[in-house]
Amino acid sequence: MVDYGTVTSVKIDNFLGSKDQYIVVEVQLTDDQDMVSCLWLPGAGRQQYPWKGDLVSLVFANQNWGIAVAASDHIAVDIGQGEQKIYSYDESRTIRAFINLLADGVLEFNGNSKSLVTYAELVQGLSNYNGAALPPTGVQGEFAKIAIVLQSLAPGSYTPGVLSVDISAAETSTIKVG
Repeated sequence: MVDYGTVTSVKIDNFLGSKDQYIVVEVQLTDDQDMVSCLWLPGAGRQQYPWKGDLVSLVFANQNWGIAVAASDHIAVDIGQGEQKIYSYDESRTIRAFINLLADGVLEFNGNSKSLVTYAELVQGLSNYNGAALPPTGVQGEFAKIAIVLQSLAPGSYTPGVLSVDISAAETSTIKVG
């Protein structure tokens, strides 16, 4: 039997005496006032904790055992055909964090107004700055030219420092792109 209902409460519990912990939802059926307790299954490889008020599809194996599958969280669809969106939301149905998997292969993390810079390419770009290795000797060379002029005007008045750029702390190992 298949039915629909609205989540009235959510808890983590041992479902039907199992030793394992599961998300269990209490659901009020839409066609009457019956309340049922069901195992929440958002899909393989995913964990999701639904909110009170989410609409679910219920599939019953028998009178005593059923599963609830997400039907609606009351958040408007804003993706195109072939795309997916993974998101978290608060009780007021405001999306708080999301990842869009777009049909053109682009991934969007919480928006699309900024671009991601990859560490290896940044290092390469800085090392190629003005055709020189890190530190940028092109800039360092300009400092040396300034020092020569200042030395001719006032000997011993200026010694250029050494320019260094250290971006090693910018590399992250928790997000990988390719």
